Amino acid sequence: MLAVVGNYIYNIKPNYFAGIRLPWTLHNDENWKKTHLLGGKLLFGGGLLIAVICLFTSFTFSMITLFVVLSVVILITCIYSYRLYKKLNAHN
Repeated sequence: MLAVVGNYIYNIKPNYFAGIRLPWTLHNDENWKKTHLLGGKLLFGGGLLIAVICLFTSFTFSMITLFVVLSVVILITCIYSYRLYKKLNAHN
């Protein structure tokens, strides 16, 4: 399911209901687009990784992997978005 969401998340227009809704992504359309593009790629790759791992490992290890991969994806996306926000504000 994460791979499917990751495949479609970059099409979401800026809104307050769905997507990666950080204050700086809502403030700037370019930040929104770039953040969702990266987040979509990471979710897609993470979703595929989790699916493969779940096929070959125990339930407990699969759940640990799920939370670790999701945490890494969220952290990378948020840090990227914030750094992009700072970079775009430095130019203005």
